[in-house]
Amino acid sequence: MEDWVTIRNLKKKDPNLGTRTIALMLGVSRNTVKKALLNDELPLYNRGERKINEAVEPFIDFIKESFLKKNLKASRILKDIKSKGYRGSQYALYAYIREILKPIANDVSKNSPHAYMRYETKPAEQMQYDWSPYTVTIGENLVKINIHQTILGFSRYKFYDVSLNVSGSDVYTALEESFIFFGGVCERIQVDNATVFITNASKDNLVWNPRFLSLCGLYGIKPTRSMPSHPWSKGKVESPFSYLETHFISGNEFKSFEDLRERLKQFQDEHNLEIHGTTKQISKILFEKEEQSFLKPLPINPITGELKRYVGFKEEFRKANSECLVSYKGNKYSVPHYFASKEVW
Repeated sequence: MEDWVTIRNLKKKDPNLGTRTIALMLGVSRNTVKKALLNDELPLYNRGERKINEAVEPFIDFIKESFLKKNLKASRILKDIKSKGYRGSQYALYAYIREILKPIANDVSKNSPHAYMRYETKPAEQMQYDWSPYTVTIGENLVKINIHQTILGFSRYKFYDVSLNVSGSDVYTALEESFIFFGGVCERIQVDNATVFITNASKDNLVWNPRFLSLCGLYGIKPTRSMPSHPWSKGKVESPFSYLETHFISGNEFKSFEDLRERLKQFQDEHNLEIHGTTKQISKILFEKEEQSFLKPLPINPITGELKRYVGFKEEFRKANSECLVSYKGNKYSVPHYFASKEVW
């Protein structure tokens, strides 16, 4: 099951990866990679026929993924499926999880060499970063976007950003903006094996992307990566994406990209004021009281007193007027005629 998760995650992050490359990275056969990419459903053990409540049945795929892959609690799954139209009882869902899914999870735990205990970090010890693609409605058009998330491992204090692409500049900009938002950095940052971070992900010959190393060098943060076949090693940052999808992405439409970004920041602020399920504390308060003072300071130019930045540009969106002009910092700039009265990047 872990290989299925990791294979699909690698392919999702870098569609150019071939089956041979993924097989070498994970130490599995090419047939295993091919089967994982063709199979959209989480592979499960067949424990024989059991009667399933008819109210639960339409949500089985979602429940399986939430419980077995994302390790969400039954109460959280109940809340999520209710938002998707579930009208059954709490008992029906809990019975399905207890009688069918829990035995499967126990089998995986007993037979898997990857069984693990949750690893908790000290204040300012670790931060984690990841992004996830979504398709949303912006101004009545379907638009592919990417949500970036950086989270502090101790307090679970979160930063969100959004971009249209996930090039190196997009990722490094999101990371740098998160450092500024937190007001400092942790000792190390946990990332995955995407090419914006790592150019060779093999265990014996790991090669970091030199641009990413330059960013880490400027901010004095040590890069660490999630090993292939260990999808849980970035669980603190990957799990909240499920919450983001069910509580922000699903069912929402946006007037413009700026509207999307503003509402994402509002969601970020509200989410940081909620009690976290693991720490049992409000993330923002825990950050301010017990983690913020331990962060390593941001790099400052000793002559100008200004922040030293790695990324030399910032993404901006403006609406061109009917005369094909956009305004930026008090100046007018022309754009091609076909952008008249449209939002431009």
